[in-house]
Amino acid sequence: MKLFASLLATIVAAQAVQLREHLVGSNRLQIPQFGPSGYRKLDSDFEAKTLHLAAFWPVLKSECYFKIDGHMLRNRVQGEGPSSAIYRKFKWTFDMTFDGKPESVFMDMGFLGIDKEMGERINKIVNDNWSEFYDDVKGYYLENARDTWVQIMHGWFARLSLEEAFD
Repeated sequence: MKLFASLLATIVAAQAVQLREHLVGSNRLQIPQFGPSGYRKLDSDFEAKTLHLAAFWPVLKSECYFKIDGHMLRNRVQGEGPSSAIYRKFKWTFDMTFDGKPESVFMDMGFLGIDKEMGERINKIVNDNWSEFYDDVKGYYLENARDTWVQIMHGWFARLSLEEAFD
């Protein structure tokens, strides 16, 4: 019976609101405090292979241009123009686990100043023992990956609307 009541409510709501809405142009999300003050927490634990990012913004504003045409409760609704949505006390978290050691690595180091055959032998030694070489430099790779993720998140929020980001 609950399913039928839910379905009936959905049908009634769909009949009451018959709108065609188009968001035109680029949706824009303004994050005025996305700098260091926008972050609440960024933790990475390389031993546990986890990354946790938590952020809080007192105010987020999403802007777009809309065009709407239809009926709501049998009344004609028509219009177009700028629109905005303001989100207050917006909290966002992102958790990721990663494996910092690949199954294999192939490195091609262009050793300049030595003959080609010697360079190929050195590359072979490096690639035959890639795991030991990787263990020596993995901290740098993981720090670089963390910094890259922070930049990606910043760029992501600078270009996407909330609907696109979380839909």
